[in-house]
Amino acid sequence: MSYNGSELSLDKADIAVEGIANAIASTDGCNLLDVDPGVSTNRTVYTFVGPPEAVVLGALNAARAAYTYIDMRTHTGEHPRMGAMDVCPFIPVQNVTMEECVMCAKEFGEKLALDLDVPVYLYAEATEIESRKKLSSIRSGEYEGLPEKILQDEWKPDFGPAEFNPRWGATVTGARNFLVAYNINVLSTKEQAHRIALNIREQGRGEEQTYGTGVNNEYYGTGWNPVKGRCKSVQAIGWYLEEANMAQVSTNISDYNVTPIHKVYEEVCKDAEELNLAICGSQIVGLVPLEALMQAADYYMEKENLFILEEDQKLRLGSALGAMVGFLTYGNKKFYELDSRMRKIIPPLYKTMKDLIQFVDADAAAFSEYMLALKLPQDTEEDKTLRAVAMQEGLHTAIRVPLTVSRLANSMWPYLKELAEIGNINCKSDLQVGAKTLETAVWGTYYNIQTNLTDVQDDEVKSKVTEEIDAAIKLAGESCAEVLKICDQRKA
Repeated sequence: MSYNGSELSLDKADIAVEGIANAIASTDGCNLLDVDPGVSTNRTVYTFVGPPEAVVLGALNAARAAYTYIDMRTHTGEHPRMGAMDVCPFIPVQNVTMEECVMCAKEFGEKLALDLDVPVYLYAEATEIESRKKLSSIRSGEYEGLPEKILQDEWKPDFGPAEFNPRWGATVTGARNFLVAYNINVLSTKEQAHRIALNIREQGRGEEQTYGTGVNNEYYGTGWNPVKGRCKSVQAIGWYLEEANMAQVSTNISDYNVTPIHKVYEEVCKDAEELNLAICGSQIVGLVPLEALMQAADYYMEKENLFILEEDQKLRLGSALGAMVGFLTYGNKKFYELDSRMRKIIPPLYKTMKDLIQFVDADAAAFSEYMLALKLPQDTEEDKTLRAVAMQEGLHTAIRVPLTVSRLANSMWPYLKELAEIGNINCKSDLQVGAKTLETAVWGTYYNIQTNLTDVQDDEVKSKVTEEIDAAIKLAGESCAEVLKICDQRKA
């Protein structure tokens, strides 16, 4: 859901952003996941989830709040827009169909029009009118062009009066799949960023952009061929962020399986390099599916020839999933009585997730220590003795690191068990995956230790380590099974 802010003072703008957020968060059944305001765009994106009836009511409560804060007559911003509540898409996340989301959009649109007496348009899966499938088509002309556009028969609203409401403008609602809003920062002018946007977006260049009409010829010149852009399922625009003193190529990726995030980034980098422009990071607006991020991770792992997912990194994932479940319970009105317990559970999970970063380097360093010992000279008996001692020290270090990781992993079980009993039931699958990941991390330490333990000469050390890691495996297996059993027995 995206709102446009009025030209308010900073304090009043903050009050508006917070007021709308509170309207959503205080709706029974709604979980507000993210609030993403933009200064230059003068626009805030809210992401919330819940059952159909709850999210419809949450969207209505947000609109009512927005009506008291936002006046489009004073609004300016870099982002295209046509109303105070610019667009409100309903997206199937879990245990809901696209058809149900269409019903939600139509119910919301009808109630919004009746409640606030404002015009509402349907788009994407919620409309059968081809010219209204794309948001950009409905929003063409933006707020300033709406007084004339709304009077045309082909642009009569689906709900509400066919009259211009100067304070509100118009709202678009519909149903669609996940859209990734992804912006790449470019040290350039707005025109240069927009040039790149035209090159990569699926629509490519229209006649005006091709021949310079309405676009600064200093940057585009003439003679551009009207061709499609390089990235399918991608919309793009270039704008300038005054507060950051840089431009952005702002994109909407409507199908990240067709064009993934890393493809967009690489294509922008390619054009920026040709124009001798610097890229300085990128930004995800709102939330994205985990799969979309993992696609980018896999791509850059292969590109940079990286090998990750050691047992300590798997442990971080397990701890992170546990912490996430805690955060989605803490502060939720539905689970208000559990806040005090969540304040005790979340910190150790979150701290472990962050602290374990050091073990990525520690594990690599331990292995390097042993490899360096192997390369020591063996020319004399003294050399051989020193080499043997160094090798044993390297092996002991290589064992201590995963042994510490196994201890840390098993220290998380009491918190995961408590989360399984009281945490947000909507996050059950995340907790189940976290538990299995944590168990897998301990198994990873086990096999790592067994590999290195073979060449350890100190029988006492071998015996103690074997006893401890065997006990760790047993504890991890039993604890994981207990967490999964608790989760399976809970009902939504």
